[in-house]
This record gives sequence, C-alpha cells and structure tokens, in this order.
Amino acid sequence: MRFTAEMNAATPIGVVAAFLPLFAGNDQRAALPVLRRVPALVVAAEQDRLTPVEHGRDLAEELPNAEYVEVADA
Repeated sequence: MRFTAEMNAATPIGVVAAFLPLFAGNDQRAALPVLRRVPALVVAAEQDRLTPVEHGRDLAEELPNAEYVEVADA
C-alpha cells in the first residue's frame, strides 16, 4: 500500500488528468466470450474509488463460470 501511495503521490497531476478519461472509457466487454469458457473469480471492493462494485457484479453476471466476491470495507 505504501509503495502505491508513494507512486500515486509522485505522479504529476497532468499525467493523472490525461489518464482518467482513457481509464473511464476503457470497455473490454468484447473480450468476454473467450472468458465465458473458463472459471473466473471477480473481486470487487465496496470502497474502491476507481471501479464501482456494480461493474464487478455486471461482469460476474456475464460470466457463467464466475464466482463473485465483494469485499466489505475495502
């Protein structure tokens, strides 16, 4: 955690500002058909500020062999 926090703190705000729209618009659902054939574990964290738990729930619903785990207070 400390390493990640230090890395985030050292990242110039311009880099963060350029990255966030790309991250928010990243949609990889076209890759799901191949993942439907294998077991998967989808983990979502209640307090995740980048990826809402709804995304994890939606992903798990699309994958018939997925187990969904939601981590409280994380």
